[in-house]
Amino acid sequence: MMMYVVTALLWIAGIFTLVAAIGLVRFSDVFLRMHAATKVGTIGVVFSLFALTLYFDDPAIRVRAVLIALFLFITAPIVVHVLSRAALI
Repeated sequence: MMMYVVTALLWIAGIFTLVAAIGLVRFSDVFLRMHAATKVGTIGVVFSLFALTLYFDDPAIRVRAVLIALFLFITAPIVVHVLSRAALI
């Protein structure tokens, strides 16, 4: 049963990542492209990390996955802010 949950989470992560890639190609403005890559791409990575924690039943892997997710949620808005300021110049 757990394999089906992990597979579903990986499909969801793939769909979010695909939407981020389509947003990078389809959007015309640099700011919209950054928004698509940051928001949707981060959510896709977090879903794949959640699938990883369910697949490997190891506390060390869970801690690392949570730390990676926190790192992404903290650094992604900062990077987009800096890039958007650079795009305005």
